[in-house]
Amino acid sequence: MKVLIGFEESQVGCQAFRDKGHEAFSCDLQDCSGGKPEWHIKKDIRDVMYDGWDLAIFHPYCTYNTNAANRWLYEDCATTTAAERHVLRDEGLDLFQECLNAPIDKICCENPFPHPYVISVIGPFQDMVQPWMFGEPETKGLCLWLKNLPPLMSTIISAERQPKKHLLPPGPERAKERSKSFPLVMAAMADQWG
Repeated sequence: MKVLIGFEESQVGCQAFRDKGHEAFSCDLQDCSGGKPEWHIKKDIRDVMYDGWDLAIFHPYCTYNTNAANRWLYEDCATTTAAERHVLRDEGLDLFQECLNAPIDKICCENPFPHPYVISVIGPFQDMVQPWMFGEPETKGLCLWLKNLPPLMSTIISAERQPKKHLLPPGPERAKERSKSFPLVMAAMADQWG
């Protein structure tokens, strides 16, 4: 299949699908850090989502969409005002909806648990998994909005369950590190949906 992994610079998902023989490409506005620039499209996702893909897995930006982010939508902070964050949230939701409605046969949009307003705009998710359900020793609810795809089935249960990514200290790489896909979750997607 021709597979698009949207909003991915790490190429974790791209590599998982490539390992299964698919023609997979990562797409992000950033340069890839996965070591295979020939498998990376450095463009806005909207410029490539209409190019005849069979399957797309999107990881839309979640900064303003998560339940945890809801608390910060009503207070000004050092970098943005509450009003600015509302605009950024709505722009993000428009992009999320465009991903869900892309003319691609099979779609998965993945984000952390959303706040109620997000669900009222884009609709409920169809599946929720945890990395520890696939052998990753981490807790982080991954909500999946699915189009023509079955729920993702657990593979290997990890006995260790720590919220490691959530405990990363503030710093310039924190958001990038927290957003990286879990390799065993992406491998399960490639196995089950590929």
